Amino acid sequence: MKPEKAFDFMYLPSYTGYMNRYNRTDKVATAPPLVSKRLLDQVRERIRYLHYSLKTEKAYLYWVRFFVLWSAQQGGMRHPRDMGGVDVEAFLSMLANERQVSPATHRQALNGLMFFVPRCFVY
Repeated sequence: MKPEKAFDFMYLPSYTGYMNRYNRTDKVATAPPLVSKRLLDQVRERIRYLHYSLKTEKAYLYWVRFFVLWSAQQGGMRHPRDMGGVDVEAFLSMLANERQVSPATHRQALNGLMFFVPRCFVY
């Protein structure tokens, strides 16, 4: 099945296997339940459970926070699980067009958002 949109949340978990090519274990499926109530603390908890580096944690938290605050400016504060692929596309387009970030920065933002969406909202 191919996604109808260019970026769809339903197809992120299969793509994240590529992003996490050095850690082939499926720790997310057997991960303990989240203890934290706050959103960024939940992201931090998952990053630490997967033994990511401290710099990766800081970068991913920065992009998650920036995405949530940017989406609040666009149309009111919403929970990220209520957002769709259109919001992520708009955010990444804004980074490329308005802020004119480098490709490496754009890739880092994409990786942070891809970590954020499928891992933190597994129900």
